[in-house]
Amino acid sequence: NWGLTDSELEEDDEGNMDHSEESNKNYDKFLTIMSKYIKSVKYEKLVGQYQEETAGFVMPDGTRITGMWLKPSNCINDYSNCGDIYITVKGKKREKIGDKFGKYTFAFIINRNRIFPVGTDDSMFKNYCLNGENYSRCTGWVILNGNMDYLHCNDLSFNGKTKCK
Repeated sequence: NWGLTDSELEEDDEGNMDHSEESNKNYDKFLTIMSKYIKSVKYEKLVGQYQEETAGFVMPDGTRITGMWLKPSNCINDYSNCGDIYITVKGKKREKIGDKFGKYTFAFIINRNRIFPVGTDDSMFKNYCLNGENYSRCTGWVILNGNMDYLHCNDLSFNGKTKCK
């Protein structure tokens, strides 16, 4: 767990929830450690819940890590969810529209030995992707099926139709 603590939210003077200062320090520490393993990137500290367009790891093609949530206290075995990380592609900044995350942000779960995509089962897909509640939970679908057709038709499933056409 690299000496990290669990992420926390705190309320600001206007009543908005955001990552605590301690959480932001943890993210910076995590990303600094990870920077040793990632080549050809620029790194800027993450600040705030919905990160600035250039914060985090920024790859040459504009892909970047735009947010995370760490839970090292839960990281007790190889199957534990130790946190999650959000990757934004296509040079777009992480969007929040109502309670929906933008369609170009993809979530991954961190555990002790790997990082894997969120949304690799039918219930997650139907509950978040098809109804548009949280597109970042569609990562598994995109990787497994090679498309984002859930944005255009709502009769898809992991166990049946995987393309609009």
